[in-house]
Amino acid sequence: MAIPNPVATHHRVVNLFIYSSIGVLCLLFCLSHVQTVNSQDVVDSEDTLELLPLPSYVDIYPDDPNDATRCVYNTIEYEHASRWVQDECSQCNCINGTTNCIYESCNPTCDFFEQVKVEGECCKKCPPKMTITRVENLSPLSSRDVYEGREETFKFDVGIEIQRSKTSRQVQGEDLWKMNAWISRAFDGSGEKYSFADNIMTEELQDTSFFKPSYPPFKFENLTMTVDNDVRILCRDYIYLCIKFLENDDSHPQFNLDFTFMAQNDDEARLVACAPLGACKGVIINDFDWSIDADRAVPGELVDVDIDLDVFFRPDTRDIKGRGLWKASLFGSSNGDGDGSRYGEVLQVLDSEESSHPVKKGKPLKFDDITTQFDLGNTGCIAEASHVCLEISQGNSPRPEYTLQFAEEGGGISDETSMVKCLPRRCGAKAIFSELLPEMTSPENLLENTPGQRVSINLTALSVKALSTTVLGDRMWNVDVFFSKRPDGSGRRIDEHLDVLTPTQKRVPLRKDMDLILDDVMFEVDLRELGCQDIPYMCLELSKDPSSSIDYEFGTMPEQDPFVGCIDMEDICKGVIVKNLEWSGDLPEFTDEIVKPVRPIISNASIDVEQISHDVTGNNLWQMSVFASTTDKAAPEDILHPYFDQILTEEQKRLPVPEDGVLRFSDLKTPPFQVDRMGCGKFRFLCYRFQKAKRSDADFTFHAESGEKYVLNCQEMKCRAVTPKALPWTMRSPDPIPGQETPVNIDVTTELRNDTRNINGTRLWRVGLFGSSSETGEGPKFREVYQLLDESNMGLPIRQQKPLVFGELSTQFEIGTIGCVDDVSYVCLEFEKNYDPDPDYVIIIEDSEGNDLKSLISCKQQLCSAKAVFDDLEASFVGDSTITEGKPDQTVSVSIEATTDEEESTSVQGDELWEVRTFFSRKKNGNGRRISEQRQILDRPLSSKGLELDTDLTFPRVDFAVDLEDHECSEIPYLCFELRKNPEASINYGFSPEPGSDTLIDCERTDDICKGVIARFLSWWELPDDTDRLPGELAPVRGDVVVDMVPTSRDLSGDSLWNLMTYTSPDAEGARKVDPVYEQVLTPEQSGTPLVGGGPLEFKDVMTPPYPLDLLGCGERKYVCFELRKSETSSVDYAFETSKGGDVLKECFEKECGTVFLTDMNFTISADDVVPGQRSSVTLDVDAAFQDRSQRVFGDELWQVSLFASNSDEGKGERMEEINQVLSREQSRQLLGEDFTIPFEGAKTFFDIGSVGCRDGMTHVCVEFMRGGHSTMNFTMVVVKDEEVTPETSIVSCQPKECDAKVTFEDLEIDLKTDLLIEGAPYQMINVDIEAVADLLKSTNVGGEDLWRLKSYFSTNKRGTDIVGDVIVDVIDQEQKDQPFLNGDDFVFRDTEFEIDLSKHLCSDVPYMCFELEKDPTSSINYVFQTKPRTEPLRKCIPTDPICVGIIADDLDWTMEESSAPPGVSEPINTNVTVSLLPVQRDLSGDDLWKVTFFASADENGATRGGTGYEQVLTPDQAAQALSPGDEELFFQGVTIPPLDLFSLSCGGKPYLCMEISAHQDRTTDFTFETTSGGKSITKCIHEECAIGVFPRELSWELDDGSPFPGRETPITVNLDVPLFNMSTPFEGDALWRVGIFGSDGAQTRRVNEVRQILNPEKAGTDLESNELLTIADVEADFDIGSIGCYDAITHICLEFVKGESPSPEFAFITPPEVGPTLISCKEWECIARVEYDNLEPTINAPDMILEHTDGQRIDATLRGLPDFPRTTFVPGNDLWQVGTFFSESEDGVGPRVSEQFQILDDLLSGEDLLEGSNLDLDNIDFEIDLEGMTCDDVPYMCFELKKNPGADIIYRFEEPVLNCIDIYEICTGAVFNELDFSVDIPEDVKIGDEKNYTMNAVVDLAPYSPAIRGTDLWKVAVFPSADMRGDKRKQPYRDQLLMDYQAAITLREGGPLVINDVMTDDLDVRSLACSEYKYICMEFSQGDTSEPMYTFRTESDDPSLIRCKELTCQGL
Repeated sequence: MAIPNPVATHHRVVNLFIYSSIGVLCLLFCLSHVQTVNSQDVVDSEDTLELLPLPSYVDIYPDDPNDATRCVYNTIEYEHASRWVQDECSQCNCINGTTNCIYESCNPTCDFFEQVKVEGECCKKCPPKMTITRVENLSPLSSRDVYEGREETFKFDVGIEIQRSKTSRQVQGEDLWKMNAWISRAFDGSGEKYSFADNIMTEELQDTSFFKPSYPPFKFENLTMTVDNDVRILCRDYIYLCIKFLENDDSHPQFNLDFTFMAQNDDEARLVACAPLGACKGVIINDFDWSIDADRAVPGELVDVDIDLDVFFRPDTRDIKGRGLWKASLFGSSNGDGDGSRYGEVLQVLDSEESSHPVKKGKPLKFDDITTQFDLGNTGCIAEASHVCLEISQGNSPRPEYTLQFAEEGGGISDETSMVKCLPRRCGAKAIFSELLPEMTSPENLLENTPGQRVSINLTALSVKALSTTVLGDRMWNVDVFFSKRPDGSGRRIDEHLDVLTPTQKRVPLRKDMDLILDDVMFEVDLRELGCQDIPYMCLELSKDPSSSIDYEFGTMPEQDPFVGCIDMEDICKGVIVKNLEWSGDLPEFTDEIVKPVRPIISNASIDVEQISHDVTGNNLWQMSVFASTTDKAAPEDILHPYFDQILTEEQKRLPVPEDGVLRFSDLKTPPFQVDRMGCGKFRFLCYRFQKAKRSDADFTFHAESGEKYVLNCQEMKCRAVTPKALPWTMRSPDPIPGQETPVNIDVTTELRNDTRNINGTRLWRVGLFGSSSETGEGPKFREVYQLLDESNMGLPIRQQKPLVFGELSTQFEIGTIGCVDDVSYVCLEFEKNYDPDPDYVIIIEDSEGNDLKSLISCKQQLCSAKAVFDDLEASFVGDSTITEGKPDQTVSVSIEATTDEEESTSVQGDELWEVRTFFSRKKNGNGRRISEQRQILDRPLSSKGLELDTDLTFPRVDFAVDLEDHECSEIPYLCFELRKNPEASINYGFSPEPGSDTLIDCERTDDICKGVIARFLSWWELPDDTDRLPGELAPVRGDVVVDMVPTSRDLSGDSLWNLMTYTSPDAEGARKVDPVYEQVLTPEQSGTPLVGGGPLEFKDVMTPPYPLDLLGCGERKYVCFELRKSETSSVDYAFETSKGGDVLKECFEKECGTVFLTDMNFTISADDVVPGQRSSVTLDVDAAFQDRSQRVFGDELWQVSLFASNSDEGKGERMEEINQVLSREQSRQLLGEDFTIPFEGAKTFFDIGSVGCRDGMTHVCVEFMRGGHSTMNFTMVVVKDEEVTPETSIVSCQPKECDAKVTFEDLEIDLKTDLLIEGAPYQMINVDIEAVADLLKSTNVGGEDLWRLKSYFSTNKRGTDIVGDVIVDVIDQEQKDQPFLNGDDFVFRDTEFEIDLSKHLCSDVPYMCFELEKDPTSSINYVFQTKPRTEPLRKCIPTDPICVGIIADDLDWTMEESSAPPGVSEPINTNVTVSLLPVQRDLSGDDLWKVTFFASADENGATRGGTGYEQVLTPDQAAQALSPGDEELFFQGVTIPPLDLFSLSCGGKPYLCMEISAHQDRTTDFTFETTSGGKSITKCIHEECAIGVFPRELSWELDDGSPFPGRETPITVNLDVPLFNMSTPFEGDALWRVGIFGSDGAQTRRVNEVRQILNPEKAGTDLESNELLTIADVEADFDIGSIGCYDAITHICLEFVKGESPSPEFAFITPPEVGPTLISCKEWECIARVEYDNLEPTINAPDMILEHTDGQRIDATLRGLPDFPRTTFVPGNDLWQVGTFFSESEDGVGPRVSEQFQILDDLLSGEDLLEGSNLDLDNIDFEIDLEGMTCDDVPYMCFELKKNPGADIIYRFEEPVLNCIDIYEICTGAVFNELDFSVDIPEDVKIGDEKNYTMNAVVDLAPYSPAIRGTDLWKVAVFPSADMRGDKRKQPYRDQLLMDYQAAITLREGGPLVINDVMTDDLDVRSLACSEYKYICMEFSQGDTSEPMYTFRTESDDPSLIRCKELTCQGL
């Protein structure tokens, strides 16, 4: 039978011994009954041994229990079946005489020195240990937002990972654990801990046991942390929730053993885990509005300003209540954003109450009438303060603290800490002028061509009185003088004289309401090279001097820049004036028959000339030109070729002016004219022009009476043809459908030229309709409708040049398709002569260049009107978007914004409009290969999002998936987004990306969002090595490595992924690597270990290469270190980083070394030249003894000897002056000797041995011997006493020492910092610096505690011998008492603070404050204190009179009895006066102590005093009222004021009655009286209401504006009603009311055109007949109402109602508090100014020719805008117009715009006023054009476009831009070649039959204005024989190009000539040719066939080439 196991549940090892009753070991019996107990089935030795149960066979043996035998054990008898505990280690039972005992066997799991004996336990116990590897991540907490100031509760689980090798098998007990929890800003929980909870574990969780067999897991679930709403946690703190796992403070492990709880490698970071929280919300400001106003604003002066401020919050903002919450700063800025420096900043405009307004439920904050002082006048006057700005931010020290956030558009939170809004300001000092009027006082005339003429001018600048102020200063004005060709002085300035004013004239002031007059402005003009025609105007410009001493505003109204006034020189400068040109001649009759095509014209002409200055004679005086023109004005663009520049004969050119002043020219003959089309088309007029000869040999001034340089007479010709010129039409197509014919209605008119003939007949016309791809209608005709006209319309007659009006034509046409398909974009109408008209007729249709056309075609572009034009694309990642490489199906959130071109884009609506592509790229611009491209990331709603007008296209959040399963971060540095038009878009809208690009792409870097593997820390579990190894044997280290990863790390698999380096190091950080260093200890299989699910990463059984194991843990190899990094040969290019930001994860683990046993230590010490208080050189000899069982140790820094001073003979207690190591490097590495001793001899160090014995606590010198703190061998040293091992690790030995320190002081220097002492007041704080000056030769250094004592007291004398009051024994603090005296350094007690008591003293009692320095009797060292001379203590006294004061008043209040006296009657007034005081600390009594003054004032603070007042209103008794300690007020009852007329005061402008309290000047008891604000008196005023009162409620009015006119005052009529409160008093009087009118911006911050009083005396005296309503009707006034609404800031008309300025009688006028002192009512008013133009007429005045391929050409042009007068008003202002110009290929400007300029007007012209009923004439527009790279064929039209200037300062209506183009082909020219000449050398010996080639030289003359031409293949030269002189009859064949390439590329210089030498001819038989019919040798010069660049080749005769022929001489056959 087997014996059952009685302790099967135990875990301890036991041995079973069985004894018989006779004590003999029963082997035979026991072998069959012994209990087999193994180590796995026994109880742990920590459990209590229980009694052994009886075996089951006891019941059956023996059969009868009474027969059982007893047992005897250790002489004690035991009954059968009994059990007993023998001792702590054994228990027994008795079975029928046999004793069975079990003895416990101990198997400890820890070192001997660690084992602990527990009472009642057999085995010693091992104290429990636990080493924490890491605290696993908390469960996620970021799924919701958190709110500042609210209670928040978080629930989570926490897992614990332990280091197995350093953790006990089990840890049991009570209150074992605790878990800190807190809110942190840092991801690792570092820094301040917010809402710290010491232990969030329940009692049950705190008792959780740890059993290693059941690990893992070791986990705590359902933990809860609550943050109370009263805990001050801000959003900046609300980032992470962190926990720390710890041993409980009062843990109770089983058996109360010491519990060792630690983190692996002592890295407490492993005990901490943090989880991110959601977004935090605080106080969120959405926006704010504000306004500012001041009664007056004077530049440079602080004035009171009133601010209204409304602050708006987001609905989800937190509530906040406290003090100092808000801050509003006011400042001036140079820009509207408030950037840069701040001018005159007021850091806080809110008072304490305003800054503490609470916020609740997001309701707005309203601050009304915030008052502060600010230099508002200078804002707008200086560049650094053009704006006034308000900044809203958090208060400087809010209580409580809170988070202030600012909302962004789209709902986000901005990073800004404040919000700024700025308002523009204008300057105060102004000089605004309307007109500059110069008057020349001498001489009477100026003569052309005459130098040195002195001129005197009186100059008057008319000021705008309503806008100008007085302007005073130096160097204010600047006047420049010049001549000009323009009456406004614009353009080039001639003979300019700068700054002609004298210093006196520059400082002439401008007075308010006066003009600026500058008399006798003197200067000299030089006209020696100028004629009158050069200087038509003398101009003066007035401007602000840039060096002006004041920065006033200089301006004009209307705006004139520059401000110029000109004198017309017509009557001053003298010359020749031409008045009339008359001509008649032999003109052809133009009829239907054919006329002679070319013939000269014979004519006579006469010109009226006025000769003024001198006779005109010469050979070339006059010039008469003849030409055809399109108009009678003969503008340059109207003139046609040929142009005959001069038709006068030589005799006629020198004809003098006869006495009658009429020049007559007879028989003028022109060259032949082409007359076959004269009168038709362009050839409408024949013109004669007379002018001064171009190269006149006489110098005189010539101009026409009209002001031109010529006189012109053009006569109109007649034409006989039908000449249509334009085909205007409109079309209506109400429901176009692409692909279908739908009805269209067309209104068609054929406009005819004025020269067209009349015609009547049938089938005359054809009008067709078609679609086209060309704007000219060229190419295929889409869906042509050939004839729209019916029979009636085809026969429509022409009568009197009236247009052919066909009316509305209807047809079916596929209009919907046009514009929505690629190849048809235009709708065209075609007009032409019908194919069989009756009668037949001639029709002339010309294009803009005069070329004949077959038909007249007019096309209009038909667009799919919707278009999206984008300038930019910007994408940004939303929130904390991250992606992980190697993972599929990840979501990225992005915000996309496409910036539209608001001028070009329209609204785009439809389905599936947009396509956004995304892809990864290696390049920032997205070029190259696209990785993982997705063609559409928008869902249908987003892709169908409409584009609204004038808005950008935004997709605030686009979520899309990315697949990085096959990609790493390194290959995708950019994530790109491309916006496209969706090919599936429901409409064919126009889509245009940014200019210069075919795509719209934005790429963002992925650095911050793309992650791979993120490692946190590394753990190492070393595997045991049981192998017996020899000393010094090398062996590997083996163990498991676990790397903790951030859970979001990617999954990773591959080859050679990881690299694990190992090495040893002397430090825990592994900073120094000790060889050998093993770069890679992982096997190929281990280095390919995959990472799955965020880790951890585990390397099992890592084996290092061999190490010297017996050195590990010792010396330089104290730590074994591991470094994990990404392998350089990894098959996967993944991203690797650590949670701390590096790319290497490093961990070091400490190894253990051996032990030595120290038994004793002795020392001797000696020193030389000991100086107390200083370290001296000392020599130390030390002997240390060890037990012979000590381990032999070797290495560096093995031993450490410390030296220190102590108060104990055992070195216990505080150690002073300790030196940690006195051994040298060699001494610290001494080896243990054979006798197990170590002698350390001659160890030297520096030690303050002089202080030992001098100081209490420094009686002994002590030495401590211990193991070196940085030993390179890791061994343990323990101390053995009496053969027993102690816990000590060092031995201390001490020796006593006796004591020298002294100091001698000469003087004290006192620096008193306290500003104020109050007489009679106790407990006042004094602050002072005190320096003690020492005798250095008689002093040493002194250090210690309680060294000094400094007394202070008051004295009546400077010597301090007469003490007043108590002595303060010690005024220095402990730190100062311990302050060492360092001989040679300053000895100063700084910032010494102490209290004094003046409760019983006046300032006069304590004229001096004294200080005494002495040695403190309790000094910690016994040093010698002496003074020089020898007088102890050391004393110094200083006077107190600068800072001592007396009684202080805080406030004054007074009341008076109500007066019953009627108005105008005086009576005494009884009052009570109360003065609040700071608590009085003394008695005060006497006579005439107080004075109370009464007076009346106009303001509430009593600043201005009226004539009524009384110096002293107190009686003698009242003035003698005494004060006692503790009093806080003076009360004067029944103070009587002499008789007063209160009505006269209250209604007479002095409604404030004031009392003033001060000390009486004749007081019998002297005391000091001051106020808390520092004054000598305090004043309080109360308001006395006027007896008559008017209390208006509001103002209502109606206005009849009559006929307003902008810029002029026009009559208006106003009716107004003023409802009253019923407390108003009806009364009668004069001048009672004032009503003003002005224009304003609505916020009433500005007033313009103000009329302060529009009431006449009768209306101003309107009686108040009712207490309910005042009505003033039919008020008539003049006011500039036409300007209101026409300017940005002036949008309202306002009426102001207030009491009259001098009413009779006087009365109170009181408005509601929220209204202000006056009633103002404003109404919005629209501007009446508008303009609509019918046409624009441009004219080019100069130059005569425009050159192709030339830039920088100046153009002088004139524009005339023809308004639609019924729809156009007067438009005044500045920057009104914008005129752009460009070149075009089409006459209507449609198509590409070449060399476009958007504004060619200068400031003067752009501000030209449009007068009512007048055209807009813009003369002498001066601008440059650029035709570089363009030919005349490229730009046949110059177009001008007039539109409203977006910068106009008036808000007028401009209906639509007007465009007109002019044909410049006739004046645009390239190279004009006039004449060709050549030379050829034919030798004399050439004979007939000789065929030779000859060398020819060619010269080509050009027009002087011909441009330079450079390029290739420019020229072509041919040489050929001809039968005539013109080269028409050429001998064939011949070669048309003889030039070599270099010759064809010869550069043409500007103006020529062109010379081409060495032209080689073909073989010619010149002798035979000379005698044949081909006797002329000819050269032809023309343009190269492939010239580069292209240019316009022209000849004077318009031939395609120049030909020159020369006759050969025949020498006979």
